[in-house]
Amino acid sequence: MADSTRKHRVVILGSGWGGIRLAQDLNLNVFDVTVVSPRDHFVMTPLLASAAVGTVDISCISQPVQRIRWSNEIHFVEASCESINMVGKEVDCVSTMSSNSSVHVPFDSLIIAVGGKSNVFGIPGVREHAVFLKEVSDANEIRKRISTCFKRASQENLTDDERKNLLHFAVIGGGPTGVEFIAELNDCLTEDMNKLYPHLQKFVSLALYTSGASILQSFSPKLVHFAMKHFQKNGIPVSFQSSVESVEESKFTLKGGRSIHYGMLVWCAGVAPVELVTRLTDGPHAIAANDKKSKRILTDEYLRVLAPDRMSPLEGVYALGDCADILGQGVPGTAQAANQKGVWLSKSYVGKWRAILDANDPPEIPASPSLIKRLQKAPFYILPSFGILTFFIWRGFYLIITKSLKKQVQLLKSWVLNFVFGRDILDIQ
Repeated sequence: MADSTRKHRVVILGSGWGGIRLAQDLNLNVFDVTVVSPRDHFVMTPLLASAAVGTVDISCISQPVQRIRWSNEIHFVEASCESINMVGKEVDCVSTMSSNSSVHVPFDSLIIAVGGKSNVFGIPGVREHAVFLKEVSDANEIRKRISTCFKRASQENLTDDERKNLLHFAVIGGGPTGVEFIAELNDCLTEDMNKLYPHLQKFVSLALYTSGASILQSFSPKLVHFAMKHFQKNGIPVSFQSSVESVEESKFTLKGGRSIHYGMLVWCAGVAPVELVTRLTDGPHAIAANDKKSKRILTDEYLRVLAPDRMSPLEGVYALGDCADILGQGVPGTAQAANQKGVWLSKSYVGKWRAILDANDPPEIPASPSLIKRLQKAPFYILPSFGILTFFIWRGFYLIITKSLKKQVQLLKSWVLNFVFGRDILDIQ
């Protein structure tokens, strides 16, 4: 008989969209929730592109994990998970405060939501010279580099070609991050930077480079057509089937030998599994299955992690977000999809977990899960300058899902200041 006096222990690995949404929604009268992550804050990743170009203030897009709920009753362990002990039902972690400090966190149910890292595909020079768009620090670095490019191009004794090279902004990757960012960057360059540096306007250029034959390949043709129409209207060039072979300090080379000089290169070309996911899914001691192409953890339609045989789920272990995919579904690795998984899991499994506390007999799982249908309908707003209607829909959606009233007020203030006074791209410490 289960101990009814003890709350059901839910451990969430990761402080991204899916895990934090689940931590927000779970009933703390029933569950003892612990978040384990090397990052002590949640990031509004869909607003990273806006923060990177000054559309919103960087302080608006992050929230301490301990403050994601008014009650502050979520336990937080700042540590990196190294392994999962399925027999002892605990996760083995190393504290980020001290590399010699081991932390062991017991669980009844485990949620793996560790996200992913930027995929450089082994291309030389990418990590050394490109900028990524995964963290708040990346957004801040992009703002600094935009400012630096214009300042350097303003120097005397430069040739026109040197100015063109400094003011070419290259975005690599035709997925949602690359598409969203280049739309924001174009707005920043045309609406603000060209006014601050009118004498440099003729030298400014940007382009999106993708190895595929289309952008947004995992999305509907209607959305792809919509995005391309917007790009054409705003003069944003897209270079298709342009695979990068190498990156140097001021230029990158495409397959075929073509070299392109740049002032800033932003790498948005894919997501790779973090080390924990690789350890869990590869090698003779693997405990979970992965997708052979993306290397993401595979789950069933109930988000239960599948064993290496791809048939039997691991007891009490779930996965969501960028680190996981549903077998046979190919769900896009977007914040919206991760958020929807977190919502669905909290609603669908609260009854199941509560029953575990009261009886030995496992409750039946519903026969027809609604998650797949919900994910197919999950909102995905990109390209914030697609007219007035989309402008308000996009901002309204992210205002609603912002994690605190304080951040909502900051976000509104930032949008108003941007509308009245323009982007604050230069005032960076």
